[in-house]
Amino acid sequence: YDTGAQAPREITVTDFPGENSIADGSTTVSTDNNTDFGSVAGPRTYRITNTSTDPVTVSGVVLNGVADFTLGTVTLPTILAMDQTLDFTVSFGPGDAGVRATTVEIASDADNAQPLYDFVLEGLGLADVGDAGDFTSPDYTAVS
Repeated sequence: YDTGAQAPREITVTDFPGENSIADGSTTVSTDNNTDFGSVAGPRTYRITNTSTDPVTVSGVVLNGVADFTLGTVTLPTILAMDQTLDFTVSFGPGDAGVRATTVEIASDADNAQPLYDFVLEGLGLADVGDAGDFTSPDYTAVS
């Protein structure tokens, strides 16, 4: 018996290659799924997967936060067939000391990602103290 109801179109996001889930709307960062960069600069890879039987169009991936995070090149829009994936990278290069954060926002026509699939990334910028003990050096940054 066919009710004519269509199964929901859904996406998931994981870190890659770890494949650890990152929940939609997550504001909790973790080293387990690479949403917490710690003080390590450099890129991390994330994977969007279409977990439904119908195609899903990913129309946008943006970062909304401090400029310490940069998005790598990603081809958009991309139509994902069932189980197809789309990878994107985010790099962290802190420009200031302290906790730095941005929100990844993924726009798609997936039913479980409206209006956006989003999650927080966080990193820690360390103070540049120049030569130890040389507090007159121009590259000394006080941290309060």
